[in-house]
Amino acid sequence: MLGQGNAKNMLHQLVDPRHRWKLVLLEHWSDICGSLSDQSRIERITDDTIVLSTTHPAWGQELSMSARSIKVRANRLLGERKILHVMVEGNSQDQRFARWGDDAVVGPSIQSPVVSRCDKVNLGKEEKRALSSVKEGELRESLKAFCLKCKVRSEDTKL
Repeated sequence: MLGQGNAKNMLHQLVDPRHRWKLVLLEHWSDICGSLSDQSRIERITDDTIVLSTTHPAWGQELSMSARSIKVRANRLLGERKILHVMVEGNSQDQRFARWGDDAVVGPSIQSPVVSRCDKVNLGKEEKRALSSVKEGELRESLKAFCLKCKVRSEDTKL
């Protein structure tokens, strides 16, 4: 079975080097957001924006008021001024996910266009080789899906 450290290293290998800084933000979310990290999560990270969601609108208000300090901590952690904006959108009542937690379920009616285009993208030899070393099937499929999403988004930014 693949250990947590090995999975982390594998993820860093699979992600395009230009986007690895985003993994740093995800890995250190609790350090960046502090006590609000239990009530929030990163929905997406663009070139200069972190988009967050919360478990309740009240926490969204709290996050909005903390946006400046979140931005400062994130940039300090990255060692450069990458994050210019922190946006808070939605909460668990948005029906974007069925329940709060790591096992949140996204409904098919709101599937991202990025996800639907993943079947048109192929993994390279290096990516396939890295994924083949992951013995846990569910983890391997999750990493593959993540890698495909990154490739689609990377192609979108080239346009």
